[in-house]
Amino acid sequence: MREWKYHHRLRPEQLAYADHEAKVIGVGFYHGGDPVYTLEGIPGIWLEQCLRPA
Repeated sequence: MREWKYHHRLRPEQLAYADHEAKVIGVGFYHGGDPVYTLEGIPGIWLEQCLRPA
């Protein structure tokens, strides 16, 4: 959270969802090709670096 310098920094309220499983319900891409995800039942936009396979 401290080191990320680009788009969509994690918000403090997202930290409460660490280690929760969720279904990906949306994927978008920035001009540079970085994917961002929306998750079912979990607020915010998530970067791939913040996710891991369930």
